[in-house]
Amino acid sequence: MAKGGKAVEEVPGVTPGVRKDFAQGAGVLADLTSITFIGAEDVKGRGIERHEGKVDQVLNYKFGSANATHYVIVYLTSDGLVTDYDVVDK
Repeated sequence: MAKGGKAVEEVPGVTPGVRKDFAQGAGVLADLTSITFIGAEDVKGRGIERHEGKVDQVLNYKFGSANATHYVIVYLTSDGLVTDYDVVDK
């Protein structure tokens, strides 16, 4: 997803909305050097929708890059497809 273009078109495990909306890539993810799982939250039934996908679970990660530490929130559908993510600095 960091590269965008054909890489996003062909990556498995993402919704069609992600393929379309992230075609330009996600640059901050390109600097990823380490990643740590923090936790998960079941949000099924809350009516959350991101990039044409219903969100059933939210995952939280901490990742390091060459320049900083970031936190990533990953939004998953009921069938485990990534439908969005947010990068949050400290």
